[in-house]
Amino acid sequence: MTQTATQNEKGRNPGKSATPTTQANVNTQIVARRADGELVVDSLTIAREFERNHKDVLRALDSLIADGTLNGRNFAPVGYADAKGEQRRMIELTEAGALIAMPFIGGRRAREGQVRLVNAFMALREQAAAPLDLANPDTLRTLLQSLAGQSLAQARQIATLEPKAQAFERLGAADGSLCISDAAKSLNMQPKALFMWLSQHDWIYRRGGTWISYQTALDRGLMEHRVTTIHREGSAEKATTQARVTAKGLALLATKLAEAA
Repeated sequence: MTQTATQNEKGRNPGKSATPTTQANVNTQIVARRADGELVVDSLTIAREFERNHKDVLRALDSLIADGTLNGRNFAPVGYADAKGEQRRMIELTEAGALIAMPFIGGRRAREGQVRLVNAFMALREQAAAPLDLANPDTLRTLLQSLAGQSLAQARQIATLEPKAQAFERLGAADGSLCISDAAKSLNMQPKALFMWLSQHDWIYRRGGTWISYQTALDRGLMEHRVTTIHREGSAEKATTQARVTAKGLALLATKLAEAA
């Protein structure tokens, strides 16, 4: 008798299994289903659910990607338009990728965020396992709204990215080159910052007081050298070498800097 009373107080009936956790209050909108059926969540959503800055979440994910904890099957780089309509970097994680990354994200609401994400993944998988009642008007309405929303989001993203993609394509096919200082102006950044970026990413290096392009950058058509002869009265001519960014290199720089923004 005592045992039965105790179980009833806890809301369990003796002789029966525990009641499955209901998914009625789970916010499944924090998880999305791609066209291929894969369940995914993006870094911006994770930042919101964990109450962290998006840049900190990206930094944590970048570290996991760099050391191989997350591989190419677990994530995909994507973009989104901010409130100003500018394209920003974002990372999309599969369910496996999210489960691997969540313990490393941190934040004030890390535990709650993990619970919400796991519940959302589970709820969507349960929904996918259940057959759709296409005779139900509410089911059809929800399905049509979901498809319409996905189509609208894709159309907006294409409209935003297409002009930039065309501009980069035209730039990459153009002839000629720019000195690094002029290339920095074209990219709307300080020349010193571009010199530093090119040096850190093995495009250029210093030889004495001159910047020289790495052979790999020359072979890829990203950089080129221009030799200039200086004529001085009363002294021998002097040849100087200038490292220059090609149109192809400038197009690649614009893409990489936009991804890192």
